[in-house]
Amino acid sequence: MSISRKLFAGVLIAGALGAGAAPASAALFECPSNKMCLFKDSNFNGLLGYRSGGQNTTNISYNNNDEMSSWSNKSGYLGAWYEDANGRGNCYAMNSYTNNSYVGYWFNDKASSWRTNGGC
Repeated sequence: MSISRKLFAGVLIAGALGAGAAPASAALFECPSNKMCLFKDSNFNGLLGYRSGGQNTTNISYNNNDEMSSWSNKSGYLGAWYEDANGRGNCYAMNSYTNNSYVGYWFNDKASSWRTNGGC
């Protein structure tokens, strides 16, 4: 087999296996248009919940407290999440029309409350 045929065969195999393909954010589609969403895991996996813009601070449910790892803001509103209940503790902004696929090691699994009517 010639070198060009071996190279072509290798490219076909790599393409079939998905070599070099960027990881997909398959679950980001679960966040509806014009909503802010929280996800349990990085890369928008495990939708915890979503809200419309313009809502006051709400505590995250008992089962989902301290579980958030990524978020998406598909709205024109500023939002924020807090490390503690009732909008207390450190505040982290969720700017309009932005996503965060991983909040980072130090902030992972810390969200206890959030709002969709303003940033920090």
